[in-house]
Amino acid sequence: ALPQNKGTFMKQGTKFVYELDGNLYVNLTNRCSNACTFCVRNGKDDYFGHELWLEREPSAEEVIQLIGDPKRYRQIVFCGFGEPTYKVAEMVALCDYFHEKGLGAQVLGYRSLEQDWLLTRRAVGEDCTHPRYLEDPKRLCEATALLLRRLHDLPAENCPISDRTADYIATAQRNHQAGKFDSSLFPGDWGFGTAEEAWTLVAQNAHLLQCDTLLHGDYCLPNVMLDNWKFSAFIDVGNGGIGDRHIDLFWGIWTLYFNLKTDRFTDRFLDAYGREMIEPEMLRLIAAFETFG
Repeated sequence: ALPQNKGTFMKQGTKFVYELDGNLYVNLTNRCSNACTFCVRNGKDDYFGHELWLEREPSAEEVIQLIGDPKRYRQIVFCGFGEPTYKVAEMVALCDYFHEKGLGAQVLGYRSLEQDWLLTRRAVGEDCTHPRYLEDPKRLCEATALLLRRLHDLPAENCPISDRTADYIATAQRNHQAGKFDSSLFPGDWGFGTAEEAWTLVAQNAHLLQCDTLLHGDYCLPNVMLDNWKFSAFIDVGNGGIGDRHIDLFWGIWTLYFNLKTDRFTDRFLDAYGREMIEPEMLRLIAAFETFG
């Protein structure tokens, strides 16, 4: 049977999509590697009357047909009685989406056998850790800030991942429950002495995270391709989607610190991006989230 950590009543069906509060939710799978005590599926057949235990998993074609016109909904969310990232084909959809906007490499093929294989067209140039870029850190800092602002200013309609913020919060919750915590990568004011200190900040302020900006999801120098300083492509966009811009901003600052071995370029990065769009206290909140992976 497909369900894992299943409820006690277990009515199985084919509720692949369901509507709540003007949103459409896609229930792709019941598979999950976690056993969270707070999960809404524990001991239940349904969520607000929607019976979400599945007798089988849907195909992409079935889900697309059930969605119909996506403009009818405020947003489309991958959320059901399972972990949606078990359906890794969404990464392909995101790559296609970034390619359509001229921001990523074209997907040439995808195969899901015992392992998943994704083939994209070569992105021209080198990533931003190439010596020619690291040797001019001021220009590199400003270039990556401007590219990030360009991405964040794009309209995000029809993005296949419409609520990355919910996934981001859920991941921190799972890892906190599992006892995962690592603050060693974060310098200065972004460091946390204990998991309790970081989790207190997360628990009190998670509601401040927005879901209004198209994100890269892993905005680090190795994931930005330039061709002699001209933008070529973003790569590794599997954590992208619509979420809070401060997640990308945090990693944009961190990657300069990590690769240039100094925090001297933080202010230059923020100035080039546009400080009017940045809330400094949100960067420390993201640092707290990131200590939980």
